[in-house]
Amino acid sequence: MPRRTLVATLALLPAAAMLLVACSGDKKTPSRATTSAKATPTTALPASSSPPAPQPPSISTAADGRKLSACKDGECEVVVEKGDVIRFGNAVKTKPKVDGLTVVDVGEEGPVLALSSGMTTTVNGGIEINGGLSIEAGVPEHHRVAIRISRIR
Repeated sequence: MPRRTLVATLALLPAAAMLLVACSGDKKTPSRATTSAKATPTTALPASSSPPAPQPPSISTAADGRKLSACKDGECEVVVEKGDVIRFGNAVKTKPKVDGLTVVDVGEEGPVLALSSGMTTTVNGGIEINGGLSIEAGVPEHHRVAIRISRIR
């Protein structure tokens, strides 16, 4: 074997040995590749990507508090409890028409709502109503829950 080839082969032996150890499947001995790996920093999302989904509303952060009249335009974040009535104005466009809703109960699953259209539903997370409204519910606390109502455009 020519001297040049012998030197190149000897130079590659340590790298080949490391590769064999790393690929041997021996889980007791961590490989150099595993122990020397460095975390790469995360990069920001490009400006064209969609923003993160908003967090569910909470009783402590509901923007409109207990002011149920803030929902008239179909855009609000309020704290509701059993017996509350929310009325919607002309800005809310649903088919069939939903003029308002009544909070029938607030249980562990979320608020039970009776819509003026006759439908009763439990909001566990979020729902869309008749192609015109979106309702998201936070975590119920002491028979009250924060809900976010928004118009679907």
